[in-house]
Amino acid sequence: METQTIAEKAMVSFFARQYENTGVDITLQEFLDGIVIGRWKQESEYVRAGANKAERKKRKEEGLPGSEKYPRHGMPGVTISGTFEIRRSTATPMYSHIMAIDFDDLDDELPECFEELKKDPYTYAVFKSISGTGLCVLVNIQPERWLEAFESLEAYYLNKYRRIVDKSTKDITRLRFVSYDPDLFVNEKALLWKQYLKKKVKAAPAPVPFIHTGRDIEFVIGQIERDRIDLTSAYGEWIAIGFALVSEYGENGRNLFHRISQFNPDYDPAECDRVFNYLHRYGARQITIGTFYYYAKLAGVQLFSPRTKEVVRVASMYKRQASTPESAVQHLAQMEHIPAEESKPIVDAVFASKEKFQTEESFAQEIELYLKQSHPLRWNELTRQFEDVNGRPLQDKDFYRIYFDAKNALGEKVTYNEVYMLIHSQITAPTYHPIKEFFSQNKHRNETGLIKLWAETINTDTGLEGSEFTPDYAYRFLRKWLIGLVANVYSDDICPLVPILTGKKGTGKTEFFWRSIPDHLLSYYNPSATWIEAKDEQLMMCSYLVAFNDEFKTKGKMDVEYFRSLASTKYFTVREVYARKPVRVKRIASMCGTSNQKDIIVEAEHNRRIVPINVLSIDFKKFNDIDKTDLFLEAYHAYKAGEKHDLDIQERMMLDELTTGFHKRTIERQLIDEFISIPVGAGGEYVRFESAVAVQLYLETKANSRKLSEYVVGRELQAAGLIRKQRTVNGKRMWGYEVIYDK
Repeated sequence: METQTIAEKAMVSFFARQYENTGVDITLQEFLDGIVIGRWKQESEYVRAGANKAERKKRKEEGLPGSEKYPRHGMPGVTISGTFEIRRSTATPMYSHIMAIDFDDLDDELPECFEELKKDPYTYAVFKSISGTGLCVLVNIQPERWLEAFESLEAYYLNKYRRIVDKSTKDITRLRFVSYDPDLFVNEKALLWKQYLKKKVKAAPAPVPFIHTGRDIEFVIGQIERDRIDLTSAYGEWIAIGFALVSEYGENGRNLFHRISQFNPDYDPAECDRVFNYLHRYGARQITIGTFYYYAKLAGVQLFSPRTKEVVRVASMYKRQASTPESAVQHLAQMEHIPAEESKPIVDAVFASKEKFQTEESFAQEIELYLKQSHPLRWNELTRQFEDVNGRPLQDKDFYRIYFDAKNALGEKVTYNEVYMLIHSQITAPTYHPIKEFFSQNKHRNETGLIKLWAETINTDTGLEGSEFTPDYAYRFLRKWLIGLVANVYSDDICPLVPILTGKKGTGKTEFFWRSIPDHLLSYYNPSATWIEAKDEQLMMCSYLVAFNDEFKTKGKMDVEYFRSLASTKYFTVREVYARKPVRVKRIASMCGTSNQKDIIVEAEHNRRIVPINVLSIDFKKFNDIDKTDLFLEAYHAYKAGEKHDLDIQERMMLDELTTGFHKRTIERQLIDEFISIPVGAGGEYVRFESAVAVQLYLETKANSRKLSEYVVGRELQAAGLIRKQRTVNGKRMWGYEVIYDK
């Protein structure tokens, strides 16, 4: 006795028309045989002749035209899942143990997909759908686990074949249209499906509040590209994102799909295109662009551009306060300078949304909005202080007044700490840099030649003496310093040049610098810099544009070393007022000064910083004719054009040659010049190899035991032309100098 096949045992209900509720029972084998032999060939060819998807759908729903057998009530079909006396969702079937899985809109990929499914061990049968553009796969299942079977098969086909199952096949009463396919494939050895999902299927994405504009989706994708975020590690999420883009943009979403997909390790442009083609044909169905924003949010991406975020934040606050969209739009125009035509669509969307855009710290946000509207402040990046709209720095009494104002306006819940912390978080106070703002507001001014006129107002003999005649000495180095002043503001390339005007009292040296500062920048001119190591002095170097030292002097080793460090330091670590921890702050100040004495250079051979200019007189009539804003803007444009403030080798040599008259001869140097000679190699010389300490002790005997500095002795030996060398003496390596002691 022959064993019945699965198809011969399985019973299904046949419905002569799509919209009938009662049918007749036939075997699944009868249904499959009818597909192969062409029992419904006429119906299938009629549907397949439809010009497009919409036309084919219409023909399926209407049936053959003019047919007495099927008078336009839809095409016939069967319930693959079993037999039904009445085809209703509440009806209880006699199960066939077979589930029909649909793959729609395959088009050119249909032959490839057909071959894949034929080889699958769980495929009992596979054939073309009535439209000819999709496939139906029959799988042997355990009917008591119907829903689990569908969900696990859906995941199986998606992960293994990158194919999307039509979700409507989950309906156990769903009618399977008849078809025609002489190539129908059957595998009697197909396996029973038992690979159920171990984990619960992820629920549909929960709605997240979002604003969809061209700016915001570019902002979101920009973050994905910047941080190389892979949103597509799970294939199902990749497909969902693709559907979201299709739903919003159609074919225009293809480029976005590639931009989002490119960070998956298995990204292949051709495969990405193939999948998008399929999704575009299939249609997004119930998926919207919100799905993309959902997965972006899960990955930690910000959904709103800063500008949209501000609109949403203000609109949400006004909505919570039961105010009107018009009030929010007006606030945004007045306080945030966002035009009404830009903000209104977003504000309206926030007010219309059932979802809350902002739920955390709502009261803090209410205080924030109040502060921005009633007490507009700004944070001065240079002075590192809060200022009111008139540029006046806030004091403690101002913070108290703002707190009481907020308390009167918003109620007893307002605390001083909340107000204080909100202000100091800089949420309510935008940051600005007064020097950069000055240059930005005046950059249209582009006079030239003013720096030369400015330098030439100084009547000086510096540059006129010595072997190198340089009458433009003051102009050369003051131009470098002024361009360096701009560089200090805009870059880390700190200018170490320190021009020092020397000369008799009453020549106007001090006036020259402070009167060179434009009126708008005078508050950033520090006339009392000491350049002595102190925290306050370091903070001033970060808070002022110019640090001026009147009567510049250097006294000893620590002064020299600290001055040299100060002139070159780019950042200082300081503790600000009200700050809990030290902060690293960029140095801004350019240094300059005056001195009545000429001996201001201690380290002659190492001088790369001090630029001395001896002043005989200053022509203040010509000086006053120079517009100081234009003067600074000439330096600004020179810096922006790439002119450097650094000294080249020739300029360094020039500085050395032309400033010998400003050198300060230390007691150590005077003793060296008198009691030590440099060996010339002429023979008969008694040459010693001595350390700096030994030389120091020798010179102290010549100075009536006056205490000298080892550091200065070493420095002055090198300045005198002796070369520091390393030798082995008594079995030990030591540094020293070849010297001749004069009796």
